[in-house]
Amino acid sequence: MISRVDQEKTLDQVAAMAGDVDIIFTEGYKRENKPKIEVFRSGVYDEILCKPSELIAIASDRQFDNGVPCFDLDDASGLIDLIERLYLKPGV
Repeated sequence: MISRVDQEKTLDQVAAMAGDVDIIFTEGYKRENKPKIEVFRSGVYDEILCKPSELIAIASDRQFDNGVPCFDLDDASGLIDLIERLYLKPGV
């Protein structure tokens, strides 16, 4: 869903607009108190932006030793498997 708005909405407002869905993926919203997957490229930043306690995973071109699962930038299936295990009911 793509929608033009006059001002940025909170994630809870976005979720209310989305209706009956299982998962919502967004970009941005670093300051919202929701689970996050940080995409980290070593050529852009020196350290991750989010606290490890806020993250369910990191997608990166390097590995981190902070207790957060870290996936290669091209490992979409690994991230999908993690999301399914964490958020989707078995058999869905």
